[in-house]
Amino acid sequence: MATLKEASQRLDLLSTQISTQVRTVALGVLAVAWLFISGSKDSPTLLAKISEWELVTIAFLSLLALAFDLLQYFVGYFVDYRAYKKARALKNADNPSPTVKFPKNPLRHFFFYTKQMLAIVAAGWLAVACILAIFVK
Repeated sequence: MATLKEASQRLDLLSTQISTQVRTVALGVLAVAWLFISGSKDSPTLLAKISEWELVTIAFLSLLALAFDLLQYFVGYFVDYRAYKKARALKNADNPSPTVKFPKNPLRHFFFYTKQMLAIVAAGWLAVACILAIFVK
């Protein structure tokens, strides 16, 4: 059994890894979508089979996932910094090391889970579009 501190450290590590994976997937999907969008008439036929509006939508979802990733950290930072400042203001001779109580942050959780869904939808949509372009005539 893990202690609460160990469980918290594990969750922090997993959260960091998830965020890194979301960024990697979103940037990869964005790069592939951009490659397809910027293709010319001499490009492979696969590019012609995927509509431009699909590619733009997929790219937009990837950009939105990256934006939500950034917003998750902005919101988390500002809420946590406010809690830190509040605890620092309580520091005095009687209380040399006040504890910091971090408030619940539903907006940060919203951005955390939504960015994952956006990246999964964008990657899945691109994969299905490519598969259909290859195998469906």
